[in-house]
Amino acid sequence: MLRLIFSLLAVLSIRSALAQQCVPGKVWIEGKFKVECYRNVNESGIRPIACVPRAGIEIAPGESWSEGNSKYDCRQIKNGLSFEQTTRHSCVSANGKEYAPGQVWSEGNVLYTCQKTGDGAKIEIVGKKACVHKGREYGPGQSWTEGTTKFQCRKIDNDLRTTTVACLRGGNEYGVNQVWYEGQSKYGCVWDQNGQLQVAALACLRNSIEYGINQLWYDGLNKYGCVWNKNGQLHAAAIACLRNGKDYGINQLWYEGLNKYGCVWDKNGQLYVASIACQRNGQDYGINQLWYEGQTKYGCVWDKNGQLHVAAVACLRNGKDYGINQIWYEDKTKYSCVWDQNGQLHVSALACVPRAGSEYGPNQVWSEGQSKFNCVWEGSSLKIISA
Repeated sequence: MLRLIFSLLAVLSIRSALAQQCVPGKVWIEGKFKVECYRNVNESGIRPIACVPRAGIEIAPGESWSEGNSKYDCRQIKNGLSFEQTTRHSCVSANGKEYAPGQVWSEGNVLYTCQKTGDGAKIEIVGKKACVHKGREYGPGQSWTEGTTKFQCRKIDNDLRTTTVACLRGGNEYGVNQVWYEGQSKYGCVWDQNGQLQVAALACLRNSIEYGINQLWYDGLNKYGCVWNKNGQLHAAAIACLRNGKDYGINQLWYEGLNKYGCVWDKNGQLYVASIACQRNGQDYGINQLWYEGQTKYGCVWDKNGQLHVAAVACLRNGKDYGINQIWYEDKTKYSCVWDQNGQLHVSALACVPRAGSEYGPNQVWSEGQSKFNCVWEGSSLKIISA
């Protein structure tokens, strides 16, 4: 500890030349003191009125002032003032404990050191003692996890800072901005808009090609998108069917000619364009649905090329169905369900049958005993008459 003492005594003699020359009330700085010139009935002279440790700082008699590691006392002594400067070569903490130069101590979470100076010592902040996260302390280099995030207490710019260092997912650790694949999705350990590190789905993977979020593309006759499912998972999903250069959404229906189509799922979960109904006379008929128009039975059926279409499938006569080219007998007449020259299915009389085992075509004449008979048309039916 270094102590310097300066003293200035009051000049009391009225015979002093300086006292005789001074103007009462005049003040000025004399070394480490502020002095004034005074005069009264009995005497006149110069006297110190304050201590001045440095320019701009005045200490009244009986008071003290501290700066850095030095303390200044302005004391009243007989016939003057005494100015005492005491400089420590150690540091005193906030709780009054003294530390030698080079020593380090903590106050709260802050580390301090005592640094030696030219004329004493001063306190400097070294940094933090530990990182404090949600009320808990973590030492330099120490790591901890919270939810799906890993933190570490790191020294940065001579300070300790809580640093977010990795994401945790499925028992694995991923560094900041690291990307990886899970199934058909690409993930990354990235910052969100609030500056929080998180695991985020970044893209979809299909046929080894990456597609960004909400990106659309075509694969064959399907339109796909990298979209979120109802569980919040990013995946490549079929979202539309492509037919004749036009998109049709899932379960969307439309007509082409006399067929009704839909963009629907097959049994394997694949989206495709399917024929789902036939249209005839403004009405829809489902696959394999049957109905009657006049004396003809129709069905919405597949042709040999796999195309759905309306087809005549049977003839109706007297409340009974007869298949295409089916033959039957009624009232000595042979009938069949056949196509006419216009391609229409109808019931046609083929021959006259006077008795079992005997058939005669239209306009054919035959004899039975002494009689002759003829098979003739009567409208659209055949009739046996005597020739």
